[in-house]
Formats: sequence, C-alpha cells, structure tokens
Amino acid sequence: MECFDSHQPTSRECRLRIHAGPTSMALDLLVQASFLQAQEHDLAFVVLRDIGAEKRRQVLERVFFHDVLNTVSKISSLAYLLAESDPDPQSEADYKRYLRQLAEEIGEEIHAQRALLAAEQGDLRVRPVELEVADLMQEVAASYRHHELARERSLQIGPISAGSIRTDRTLLRRALGNLVKNALEATPVGGAVTVSAETRGGEVSLLVHNPGFIPELIQRQIFQRSFSTKEGEGRGIGTHSVKLFTERYLGGRVSFRSSETEGTTFVVVLPGEPTSAS
Repeated sequence: MECFDSHQPTSRECRLRIHAGPTSMALDLLVQASFLQAQEHDLAFVVLRDIGAEKRRQVLERVFFHDVLNTVSKISSLAYLLAESDPDPQSEADYKRYLRQLAEEIGEEIHAQRALLAAEQGDLRVRPVELEVADLMQEVAASYRHHELARERSLQIGPISAGSIRTDRTLLRRALGNLVKNALEATPVGGAVTVSAETRGGEVSLLVHNPGFIPELIQRQIFQRSFSTKEGEGRGIGTHSVKLFTERYLGGRVSFRSSETEGTTFVVVLPGEPTSAS
C-alpha cells in the first residue's frame, strides 16, 4: 500500500504463520515492493525473501551471547567478593550457593540454545520416558522458585491431578521453564505465578498462570520466533521454542488465554498415560 501511495520502491519485514493440519510454523520475510504502470494500470512487483536465518543469528547474538555474558559477569563479581573480601560464614555460604545457581543457569542456557537450533533444523532427538505429573510440576517450581526473576514474587503450585505422561523430560522441562520465566517477568512485584495440571479425556494439561494481561495486538504474534515484548533486536525465542518443542517433537499442543480480569494462562496439552494402580 505504501508503494502504491508513493509510487516508490519500499520494503518492510513481515511475520507470517503457516498452518498445516495440527501444526504451524512461523516465517520471517522481507517484503520488497516496486511500482509499475502497465496499460494505465497501477501495479506492484512484490518479492518475498525468507530472512529466517538472519533472525536466528540475531536471536543468538542478543539472547544467547548477551544473557550468557551477563551471567558470567555475575559469576566474576561473586568470585571477586570471595577472593578479596573476608565475608562472615553466612554471607560466604550465600555467595557459594548463588555461584552454583549461576553456573547451573549458564549450563542450562547453553543446552537450551543447542536444542533450539537442532529443533529448527529437524535434527533434535526425542528420548521419551514416563513421568509422574505431580513430580514434574514440583520439579519445575523448585527450579525457578529462587531464580533471579522470582525476586519479590512467589511461585506457587496449584491443583495437580494424578496421572503420568510419556514424553521427553528435558524438552518438556525447557518448554515449561520458558513459560514460567515469561510469567515471572510479566508479574508485578508482590504477585504470584501458579503452575498446575489437570487430566481430562486421556490428555494432561500443564498450566502456567500469571496475573498480567496480554494486549490483543501482542496476542496475535505471541508464538512467532522474532517477536517479543522485550526491548532490543533479536528477542522472542521463549514462546516460539515452547510451541516448536511441544507441537513438532512432543506430540502435543500449546495455547493461551488472557483477559484483564483473569490474567494470562499458558496451557501445554500432552497425551496422558493411565494412572498406575496403587
């Protein structure tokens, strides 16, 4: 439309979702339009170029390198405090515990980025095991209850139906972890994020709720790779990776609902396994 109005070449980036049966994929495109006039008709010559690879590079540069270097900086500062100061025993224990947490976070970040690249290239291997739903949700909550994002916020466990699922534990934990981190970021100070699970019709739904509201314009783009509500180029890998892992590799589906009165709930639905007899 801008090309028609100005009669000048123009270009814009476009995010496009393609649905194929139960699965979908996101395309990042550069749309270039040039004005043409033929037999008194105004025409536009349009070229769509896939820039997904460039967007993936931006994701790595911004999310991976920036965030990893940020964590390394924190590790360096704590190591300096331990080496150069003379902390009391309680402070020293706190520093060491935080150092271990940061080391685990940086390792998890590296593994998550490696898995995401393999998933997008179709090279990710799935290793399914049977998991008790209650144990899984307790584990996810414990992993992020003392995360930096949870400072001055609480991470609670809601109702969890008994049941089990057969799935890849690592991939599912990463998917749920991304949802929990996003929920913590969207929660105001003093607020709470709640994880819960319910079993219905042979399926298990894993839910992550926060009190925030997602505006409608953002809702339309929430699962696209390069879209994010955060500042800076190259963000937007969290919800995209959740959808990619869940729907392409775990045989499930992911959705969300958001309202100003009820807050936002993301739901990961997976095939359930029969509950073991007691």
